[in-house]
Amino acid sequence: MKRPWMPLYINDFQMGTLGLKPDEIGVYLIMLMLAWRSDDGSITGDMNELKSVLQRLANLHGLAFNRIVPKLLDRYFERREDGRFYQERVEKELRKVRERSEKQSRIARKRWSAFRKNKDLADATAMPSHSHSHSHKNKKERESAAPSGAAPHTNQDEPKTKRVAEEVTEEPLPSSDNPSLRNSRDRRGSRLSADWKLSAEDEAFARTGLTVEAIGVEAEKFRNHWIAAPGQKGVKRDWSATWRNWCLKSRQWNPGQAKPAEAKPSLTEDQINKLFERYRRKQGLTAGSSMEH
Repeated sequence: MKRPWMPLYINDFQMGTLGLKPDEIGVYLIMLMLAWRSDDGSITGDMNELKSVLQRLANLHGLAFNRIVPKLLDRYFERREDGRFYQERVEKELRKVRERSEKQSRIARKRWSAFRKNKDLADATAMPSHSHSHSHKNKKERESAAPSGAAPHTNQDEPKTKRVAEEVTEEPLPSSDNPSLRNSRDRRGSRLSADWKLSAEDEAFARTGLTVEAIGVEAEKFRNHWIAAPGQKGVKRDWSATWRNWCLKSRQWNPGQAKPAEAKPSLTEDQINKLFERYRRKQGLTAGSSMEH
């Protein structure tokens, strides 16, 4: 079985090859590749055959083969009853690959089976019924052959689905005035209208914390912000509540400054004269005296 790739867990490989020389690491990696390309994760137990393979792949000859290969086989491989050398980690990874491949094959077969089933059903539904067309033709022939003024013969063999379909009355489409639809829209919310203006109630609330000039500025900012808001961010269920929150978050919100000052009643001329006389008495002045400089 051809496998163009092989998993290599670098950390495990480096820890497992501690103490090996560079040429030994290279030969060991080639031996792992040979085991991976086999069907059962093993390499040949025939030393002459193995020497020939490594000589061709790694240019490994006589003395170097005798120094490296037996050491690697003894440390990393297990010789079993069939005479071949098996590597435990390679066997484990091969099982994982086979299980994954079988799982994907089952999923593909199941998907293909469902597709074929739906396709066959669609073809059967789209194909006109022979009995239906034949019955329709016979009905026309009987109607044309019937005497003038006679009631047309009813074919009892007509498909029941046709007669039932003729008896079904069309139901009216749901209207936008339907209360249930309005309630649904209310639950979902709506976007701010492009011609939105402050209602009297909303303006009265704003006056409790904003000046008249600030209300105009905040209303314009409110309209521009929510009309430009994208997607669901611009949808609200209660725009009056949104306006109240907008006012409360405004930097200009100050309930104290927004309250208009109480107008003081104007003084009459008689009250002004009395106050002036009281002032003169406090200063020690009489009505006919004058101040000396």
